[in-house]
Amino acid sequence: MNRLAYSLFFISVVTLHGCSSTEMSVPQALVVDSAGLRIVTYDLSGVTPPRYRVVGEHDLQIGVVDGTSEYAFSRIVDLAVVGEDMIVVSDGGSQQLRVFDSEGQYRHGIGQPGEGPGEFRAAPLIAGAAGDTLFAFDRRGGRVSTFTMAGQLLGTIPVRAGSGNAITSLLRRPDGTYLAQSRWIAPGQEPVFHDLRLELDSVAVEHLAISGEVIDTLRVMADRNRARIVEDRGSGRIGVIQAEPPHTPRAFLGSGGTSVVLARSDEFELEIISEVGSPVTLVRVRGADHPATADEIRAHQEAAIREDLGDQPMDPRTRQLNLGFLPDRLPAFHSAILSGSGDLWVAEAALDGSDGHDWLVFSSTGELRGSVHTPPNVRLFAVRPTYVIGVVTDELDVPFIRRYPLIVPDHERRG
Repeated sequence: MNRLAYSLFFISVVTLHGCSSTEMSVPQALVVDSAGLRIVTYDLSGVTPPRYRVVGEHDLQIGVVDGTSEYAFSRIVDLAVVGEDMIVVSDGGSQQLRVFDSEGQYRHGIGQPGEGPGEFRAAPLIAGAAGDTLFAFDRRGGRVSTFTMAGQLLGTIPVRAGSGNAITSLLRRPDGTYLAQSRWIAPGQEPVFHDLRLELDSVAVEHLAISGEVIDTLRVMADRNRARIVEDRGSGRIGVIQAEPPHTPRAFLGSGGTSVVLARSDEFELEIISEVGSPVTLVRVRGADHPATADEIRAHQEAAIREDLGDQPMDPRTRQLNLGFLPDRLPAFHSAILSGSGDLWVAEAALDGSDGHDWLVFSSTGELRGSVHTPPNVRLFAVRPTYVIGVVTDELDVPFIRRYPLIVPDHERRG
């Protein structure tokens, strides 16, 4: 992230959120205001923030093990809630979007595998929605297809990163422009053959016009670490064998409402931009991370590999790539999601999701609203004011979509 220095600033200590009881109040924030930058810092050392919302038992589940194909998922690539609680799911097996109503009833599919108009070369990401219009990003095809929610194709535009590399994620802004994230390779970077090493990827975050052309580059950010072996296979061919060490810090790009969030999880520090080019709110949290030791991370990773391999022996290269470059500690946070209203949910780091995740919830201006605990092994995709939607998998790795109500705790009702 940019480290900006300013000569003029204003420091204040304020309570950005309160409630009726002292022991349930949100910790105070240290706020530093300067030209174009507002830094909001919380120290949670020895402090437990109050519950902002309580997650109830799920009131909707979509998915089957055996049954109608429309309800069977192989791998859920993306999910979004559009309009009046319509649930749009991108399935990796069928390579199409499926639309379900608020009761979980299948309505219709959008798109299909292929390379023609309205088709996808890979399961699409949901770049955004506006009213009755849906924007689907085909990463392999390098294009955005615009559909009505009824499935009618309205148009297609090509999108390409300025770096020349494939775009890995794309988010549509309310003004019709896009934010794109792609892998960044510095000019002149040459591979070193047959060398096992840990490399730090970088990503470029670019602002694209409505037509898909690059307007400018907002950030070049460090991303995740990867263990790599680059092989010269002759005749000009290069092969790459790689593995991502578990719990490596990674870059985040999110968009919700009119806000954008940029972060890297090695520090609990997140940039919230209300509009592209507008002043930035930098949220910093101290004392919230719960790092595991290197030994705990190694034991956890080795157990996971053993479970995957079953009775098969562990290949030396598999061991090198997966156990040779483990971090000494967990990242500062696990994931970050922006709700449609612009609230920022940040999951504190944990060795795994077997006990669920504790999320800190901030407003778009950095106010700490409190915490939310989500159930075990739920991958959160969408946050709405009264519910969240996530994906869980059973013992056979079959995915299911679940909706969980958000309940206002008693102290909030009294506040």
